[in-house]
Amino acid sequence: MRLVRVAGLALILASVVASASAAGWTRCPDVTGLPSGKQVKGGGGIAAVEDVVYLIPGDNTLDFMKYDGVAWAPIVPGVPEGAKKKRVKKGAWLVSADNKVYVFKGGGTNEFYQYDPSTNTWATLVGPGFTKGVKGGFATVVSLAGTKYIYAGSGSNTSEWKRFNLSTLAWEAASPASLPVEKAKVGSCLVTDETGVVYFLLGNGSNVNSFYAADLNQVTPAWAPKTPLPMTVPGGKGKKKVKEGGCIENLGGTFYAVKGGSTTQFWSYLPATDAWTYVGEVGDGGATKGIKCGKSLATGKTGVFAIIGNNTPGFWYYSPVFNMGHGSDPAAMTGAVAPRATHMRLTPNPARAGAGVACALPEAQVATFEVRNTLGQVVATATSQDGRFLIQDLVPGVYTLSVEAPGFQEQEKLVVLK
Repeated sequence: MRLVRVAGLALILASVVASASAAGWTRCPDVTGLPSGKQVKGGGGIAAVEDVVYLIPGDNTLDFMKYDGVAWAPIVPGVPEGAKKKRVKKGAWLVSADNKVYVFKGGGTNEFYQYDPSTNTWATLVGPGFTKGVKGGFATVVSLAGTKYIYAGSGSNTSEWKRFNLSTLAWEAASPASLPVEKAKVGSCLVTDETGVVYFLLGNGSNVNSFYAADLNQVTPAWAPKTPLPMTVPGGKGKKKVKEGGCIENLGGTFYAVKGGSTTQFWSYLPATDAWTYVGEVGDGGATKGIKCGKSLATGKTGVFAIIGNNTPGFWYYSPVFNMGHGSDPAAMTGAVAPRATHMRLTPNPARAGAGVACALPEAQVATFEVRNTLGQVVATATSQDGRFLIQDLVPGVYTLSVEAPGFQEQEKLVVLK
């Protein structure tokens, strides 16, 4: 990987964690070596710090695992047993923030822990105090006015949610005062964009995969309905709800979601257009079972990690930037299958903070990439042999992106939103 940094702009030449030649889904090493000898099941989940993945397998264990890009290894000590000697069960959840991992133990408890990889230590934190405890938990990290919060719900068939202030290490009331549904259940999940808007996807809904958003920057935030996650894939017949294992993550301004419930459907969503796109199946058909666990997705630096759970060791990595063989995710094609890329394609566009660039070059050859601002100044350059790039840390504005190689020249505009 080659990094060129000009005027604060980071341009990363694409590399895939699991395989340098990977495109789309890549099979990563199976989750093995758990101290309990069990597999990932109910309550199992993952979180990523950069490209290091942390895992709880759930299934009434205290196991805690780490994947460093090469292999899985157990972390000792594992999740704290706590005063009540409870283990991680169905409904557990975990998130990462500021290079630390936060774990909700689930199983109807309010137990909440912080793991610090730099010191390999656990801290027992004050629990959220949900009325029924965490039984189908979900959480996301939101940054507001320079302060980071973990917004979390219990998933215990209630509308409760709260936020944890990462500066004061205290729980606070969240606004809106409740979730947009009366009963949030297992499979429900939260995600945020880079601007402080939080999105809620309902699990186990009655007849629709309801989706809502609230701008937390407002004095009085309110939930607004968004386009529901489609029940069927394009051309398909069977309707599938979001169930256990449902999860949604943000990568570079594009959301990626799975439905869980022993399915492998994989979707993308663009907030700017309120549009869902069916990307394909997790593992491109290589997964032997459908997803059924807790937090099944985690965002790495340039892609999305996925565990299958469902009593299997399956572990995968999705790279949207390099998905030339399967097509990049288009900006606004609700319910459509993403087309095969033939020229320069930006994902997403408009973007917030980051975007992927993919070009189908006539042949394997060195390509030169440039980013220019509205004054015509070159703010970033890089070279590649396959025309694949990822741009990060963009300030709002309009940029001209160009790729040039022998017999090939393309230009495209990129709009970066606040």
